[in-house]
Amino acid sequence: MVIAGPGTGKTHTLASRMAYLVTESGISPCSMTAVTFTNKAASEMQKRLSGLLKNSNPADMPHIGTFHNICLDLLRIISPEKSFTIIDQASATAIIKDIIGGANIKASDTMRKISLAKASGRAGIAAIDPQIQSIYSEYTSRLEQFDAMDFDDILLKTSQALENNQLYEKISGRFQYILVDEFQDINNIQYSLVKLWTKAHGNIFVIGDPHQAIYGFRGASPAYFKTFGHDFPNVKIITLNRNYRSPAAVVNAAASVISQSADARHYPLSMRVESKNNKPVRFVETRNEFFEALFIAKEINRMAGGMDMLDTQSFLDSRPAGKMGSYGFSDMAVLYRTHKQADIIEQCLLKEGIPYRVAGREDFLNDDVVRHAMAFFKFILNPDDISSLSLCCNKCIKNDSLEIVRRYGAGLHNIEALENIANCYMLPSDDSLALVSFINTAKKYSKNLYSQNPQTLVCSWAEEYKAAQHPGILRLSAISELYPDIKSLVFNITMGQDADIVRNGLKTPAPDAVLLTTLHAAKGLEFPVVFLCGVNEGIIPLHNYFTKETDIEEERRLFYVGITRAKDELVCTMSRKRTIMGSTTISSQSCFVKEMDEKKLLKEKFGLEQNVKQMSFL
Repeated sequence: MVIAGPGTGKTHTLASRMAYLVTESGISPCSMTAVTFTNKAASEMQKRLSGLLKNSNPADMPHIGTFHNICLDLLRIISPEKSFTIIDQASATAIIKDIIGGANIKASDTMRKISLAKASGRAGIAAIDPQIQSIYSEYTSRLEQFDAMDFDDILLKTSQALENNQLYEKISGRFQYILVDEFQDINNIQYSLVKLWTKAHGNIFVIGDPHQAIYGFRGASPAYFKTFGHDFPNVKIITLNRNYRSPAAVVNAAASVISQSADARHYPLSMRVESKNNKPVRFVETRNEFFEALFIAKEINRMAGGMDMLDTQSFLDSRPAGKMGSYGFSDMAVLYRTHKQADIIEQCLLKEGIPYRVAGREDFLNDDVVRHAMAFFKFILNPDDISSLSLCCNKCIKNDSLEIVRRYGAGLHNIEALENIANCYMLPSDDSLALVSFINTAKKYSKNLYSQNPQTLVCSWAEEYKAAQHPGILRLSAISELYPDIKSLVFNITMGQDADIVRNGLKTPAPDAVLLTTLHAAKGLEFPVVFLCGVNEGIIPLHNYFTKETDIEEERRLFYVGITRAKDELVCTMSRKRTIMGSTTISSQSCFVKEMDEKKLLKEKFGLEQNVKQMSFL
């Protein structure tokens, strides 16, 4: 077990461990499995390992992937005759919403409770909240009707299958050596899988940082570090405490914040700083969210060597000295606690002509039109995806969509089967025309599925369904241009974590672009310059205005993750006034600022002068 703080080289250590096992210990790469928490991290791991194993056959490489991807592969090995249909998060929530109907229950909250129960395995499902038991039962029934699984089912069904010794023997060869990255993010069902995989050989290597455990809402907990020591009593514990990434001011600020944690005594932090950079952490106080976003846009322009497009009066004289054009746009990232904070920042970056990308699973993916588009392409890619067919039919067929889907599900799964239903089943004329139109459209797109890029396909579909200017489709188009084909787009939106889903900024596609990302999606990344915005009480730490609850320990770890992304400069910003739930309120700085040791921060102000008027260019 390797306990590795931020910037200590976790990815390098894990890749080097695998290379060592192959080159020095003579272990067959095919007998190793490495688990990451994002598709992006898996891809990076494969690249690094390929570089270390220069003469290795690409086909003869360790199995590297997320828990979900590895488990889906295992299910396909165990049951090769089955076609596994996976519904994405938006579709799962939509099913819950349909089940709830007019009841005064929030679908997203119910989905989270169900997901958390599944993450706890059989015990969690048995103990599910009685208030949502009937919803869960109906939800499970509908998935069975569609012969589909949600994201959590992939792990749950794999765990249940591998309890059968015969099935376990079928796949045990690839688990002679297990390596787990980001161990702090593991939850109960994932930990159970790790134990199942290692039961035959017991060779396991885990690496992580308990201070970066930020997925408690998914059942993850730093307590699994202790559990691991109990379950594997002969474990060798190694600590990496040399930070190669951040300047001393950032490392010291991070250490100061995390030392206030309730778990600090269990996981003491003592970091050695390798960087010679002596830049201080900057803390900028602004008037409101507009001025906060404007400051970030203008500071990015300054750092990239751009010229200010607006006269911001005293700011021009007060901004800190520094070399103009020290960084490229892709050297900079803007981090925030919630997606909502990005809206005003996007507008300011657009006005300043700054190219940007946005990472994270944004709310527009839940939009009905976007879900319709995704369902259309998912069905063409996989005619066994009855759930996606059902959504498409519901959108275009008024009366008999359920009967069409039922008949399709009972027979062969292909476009020809749909044509037979259209020809043989007496539909009302409107429904018949709509079904024939859908079939013709599906056949047309099937021919061009791999010859056209995904953005062309998405935009063409949008024109077909008169949704070309729909805001959600514009954003889906901005995501799709980053993928080589429609299959990889659909896969990543269905199976990807927050960090895996990235879209280009509206109207500003460019290879050199600032990254806008939530703190959760930023984990594992690093940038020369980090802007951490919204460092206000109620935002980080986030205060839930509905439940009135704050998980201060997890929020502290999330803040810690955010500030330790910086390789060169860290700029924290806050606004004195914020609009929350439609009301403008006076806001104070985050309690974590005080924990950073305020005296060591370089404090600045922007847009606070009474004679500075708020610009109305947005």
